[in-house]
Amino acid sequence: MRASEPGLPAPSRRRSAWRVGLFIAIVGPLIGTLGFVALVALRNGWADGGPPPSIREIAEVIPMFALFGYLFGGLQAALSALWLGRRTYSNGGFGYGEAVLTAMATSMVTVMLFVALDRKPDNLVLVPLLWGLGVPSAVATRALLNRLGWILRPVA
Repeated sequence: MRASEPGLPAPSRRRSAWRVGLFIAIVGPLIGTLGFVALVALRNGWADGGPPPSIREIAEVIPMFALFGYLFGGLQAALSALWLGRRTYSNGGFGYGEAVLTAMATSMVTVMLFVALDRKPDNLVLVPLLWGLGVPSAVATRALLNRLGWILRPVA
């Protein structure tokens, strides 16, 4: 029996929910950052007809981009961690579909917050960008959680 199963005592389920939530909040933006850096590296290297950047060049910029990953993806990751951590507590886990829908919903909430604070509807163009980074990040994070054995696959 895994620690995240609903039949276990509340302290074990609570600990599992916290572990899953913190993992999502910490690892999610990093995965999105790696995806963004890979896209930028490929575009900058091959778009001009030159050779692609070396692994060393890519590795040198990852720490800087990681900071931006947390600035632009931190709110989505925190909201996702709250929801999916709660789902882990109550159901023992969540599926890939719920991870994807949560990423899309939190991206939309974040962009709407940007629009409300900045008063510029032009910020709505960020939605596809955040979906493009958030959805693969959510799928990869969910796969890692499953691989670690920290969540169960929900029945349906």
